[in-house]
This record gives sequence, C-alpha cells and structure tokens, in this order.
Amino acid sequence: MSSRKSKAGHLRYSPDSPTNKLSAADILFTMPEDVLGAFVIYGTIAIVMFVIYPKTSGVVKELVFFSALALTVTSSVQSAGVLVVFSLLVAPSYAATIQRRFEPLYFAWGFGSIAIVAALLLSYYLDLPTGYSIIFCVVGSALAFVLLESRTSHHRSEQKQ
Repeated sequence: MSSRKSKAGHLRYSPDSPTNKLSAADILFTMPEDVLGAFVIYGTIAIVMFVIYPKTSGVVKELVFFSALALTVTSSVQSAGVLVVFSLLVAPSYAATIQRRFEPLYFAWGFGSIAIVAALLLSYYLDLPTGYSIIFCVVGSALAFVLLESRTSHHRSEQKQ
C-alpha cells in the first residue's frame, strides 16, 4: 500500500494508492466537482428511469435499463470504490426480496438509507474509515435481517402445521 506512516505511526491517506478505488479508502476525499457531476448523471438517469423507461418495452426496455445500470455503476465506482458500490447494490435489494411486507423497491431504498446513516454515525463517533463502515453496516444489517426473517418465516410455517 502506498500510504505512508506519519511520525506518530499512524497510516496517512495517500491519494496515489492504486488500491484506493477498490478499498473505499478515499470516500471522504471526493471533490465537490465530482459530487456535482454525480448529481447531474444520477438526475439524468432518474428522469430516464421514471419518464422514458416505463414507456418502453422489449429489447429497448432492456437496453435502457442496462445502460442506466452501467452508467450508474461506473460513475459510482470512481467516487466511492468497488466494494462500497457493490455492497449497496446487492445487500439492500437482497433484503428487499426476502421480506414480504413492503414494496421491495421502497424497502431497499429505506434499508440502504438507514444503513448508510448508521455507518456514517459509526464512522464519525468511533473514528472509523467511512467506506469500510458503510460496507460493514450495509452487508452486516442485510445478513442479520435475512437470518432473522428466515428464522421467523420458518417459525411461522411450523406453527401452521
């Protein structure tokens, strides 16, 4: 790793590290112009997905969806890192497919949002790396939710018999 040790022996952040985009080490060092660029990209994608996507069908619908997904993932990886992006893509959606009480899309949005806020608070108050805190909270809460949900659904099926 190209991070250097400071005089106190702590690892210092090095923006030149080739592992930063994989390890989510620099999520708090995202520049304001990158945030603005992401806002423009995600706003455009949101308009396309809520206005144009529902009016399409067949191959065109698939093309619009996968193009939006590819654009979202590649632009997100540049600012947040691979591990953060894929944990946020997979964990909330998996938890949403397991539960049966709420609309899956809204559940995944809420689940991911709550996990991110918890991660930011954990990172701030315990002085932990933000990217890794997000990964830990999102994936950990999804695993805990899935285990609890499968246990309660198993218990409900036993009671019916």
